Amino acid sequence: MPCLDTTVIRLLWSVVEKQAHHIAALSDEAIAPWLGWQVREQIRLEPQEAELIHSYILARLILIRTIAESCHLSKLG
Repeated sequence: MPCLDTTVIRLLWSVVEKQAHHIAALSDEAIAPWLGWQVREQIRLEPQEAELIHSYILARLILIRTIAESCHLSKLG
């Protein structure tokens, strides 16, 4: 079973924290494509890796939204 490189995973979570204000404003349906695009803008992914990151994001959508909203609110307060 293929797995994601830890560099890709770290990059994804870094984007979640740095772009929390933007993610908080996105619909659930828009988060996975937008985050995938952000990761692909920073590192080249093979098609299989792009599919894996998309699946990884979808499986953690609630966590991603919760973290983004928490980071966003902490920056406002």
